[in-house]
Amino acid sequence: MSDVFLVGCIAVLLIMLVAIENENIKTWFSKEYRRLLGIDSIAKKVPASRPFTPPQPRDTVAEEHSYHLEESPEPLDPWFVPEWGGKCYEDYVFDVFLISAQGDTVRLPEFKEISLPREGVVILDRALCYSFSGQQVYNAQRAAKPFKFFTSFHEGMALISDSKATRFGFFRHADFCVSIPLQYLDGRDFHDGVALVRRDEQWGFVNKTGIFQSLPPDADKLSNLPPLDFRIRRSANEFPPCPARNFREGLGAVISKGRWGYIDKNGRWIIPARYDWAGSFGEGLAAVRLGTNCFYIDSEGKTVIPGPFACARRFSDGFAPVRIDGPLWSLIDRFGKIVVSNSWLTVDSCADGVVPFTVEVRRREVPRGGIFNIATGESRVFDRICHIRTFSEGLGVAEWGRSFGLIDRQGKQVGSEPFPWSKASSICEGMALVETQHM
Repeated sequence: MSDVFLVGCIAVLLIMLVAIENENIKTWFSKEYRRLLGIDSIAKKVPASRPFTPPQPRDTVAEEHSYHLEESPEPLDPWFVPEWGGKCYEDYVFDVFLISAQGDTVRLPEFKEISLPREGVVILDRALCYSFSGQQVYNAQRAAKPFKFFTSFHEGMALISDSKATRFGFFRHADFCVSIPLQYLDGRDFHDGVALVRRDEQWGFVNKTGIFQSLPPDADKLSNLPPLDFRIRRSANEFPPCPARNFREGLGAVISKGRWGYIDKNGRWIIPARYDWAGSFGEGLAAVRLGTNCFYIDSEGKTVIPGPFACARRFSDGFAPVRIDGPLWSLIDRFGKIVVSNSWLTVDSCADGVVPFTVEVRRREVPRGGIFNIATGESRVFDRICHIRTFSEGLGVAEWGRSFGLIDRQGKQVGSEPFPWSKASSICEGMALVETQHM
């Protein structure tokens, strides 16, 4: 029986069913009619001149987000997921590769996802470790007990898990071996020599030798955390809330009975849990909140910069972004002096003496990116750039529309070709992941 005859029969039956009230039958005949005519396949074939834009690879240093913004506004996914990597979409070809700050490129095998470049290594498909020179140095699938990487390396250690992500441990970079077995139900990256891990509903932290220290007995457990507490997303995996933040400068913020305080690496309270919210320490200061007011304290819990601020982030290079009383961001120094007042729509962290920001030039127009020079106190806004990421090693990744390129601290373009990439990560250890699109 030919398809033409079937189409005719189904069309006649579909007309007869118009008066029938059975929606299931009508839906089935309609689908068959569209399938035989090829309507569905035509509708689904959308021109792919621009494929799906994946989450940008970022450092998990920014993983301490909550409903109250403290740290960097960057996404939390540390994996670059180029589903289009090395494949052709109609007339376009997309290539993903490593590029150094000097412009040297390293091509890698085809992959589905790749980690940020860290500690001389990138991780492909959560299993293959490649050096910055493009050589494979480890394959997790060939281990005695195969595992997958959950994060890139931090302080010489990487968070790993079994294939179903039900048990977590750590992998050591120095000798490429599993140094802490897959025994925990959850985990975070190493910071300040320790990593947060979970046993059942009890959170604690482990050092690089595998010694576990639980959080104080009165710290909140997994079951009684507030539903709006911060969540961490890594690719398709969603982590449950954690009652503590990563340790920094010897102290870690912990929540107890809905209030935040700070403990040391022996699990003892150093600053009692009395704040409605608390951030991590940076350069000897931490942002905390009581009610709606944010301010900064030192490692003894003494108020150093009283504010009050509507929102405050961690200090870096001697400066911190704050919101004083409105939607625009300001910049303060370690003495609480306002260096820039209510000027920026968004702002990134200060590094290399430069603060990237965006401003709204005209209402409903794309914001423009700029940089603030700490040494001179001068701001520069660019006409072609809509966003600039935090600088590293004197360079920043600038974005104009759907193109990316490098600029230096004076705002000058690096390289002869303007904005040569269709996607790029931030620079990390002198390397960045970039994607090119060509005919």
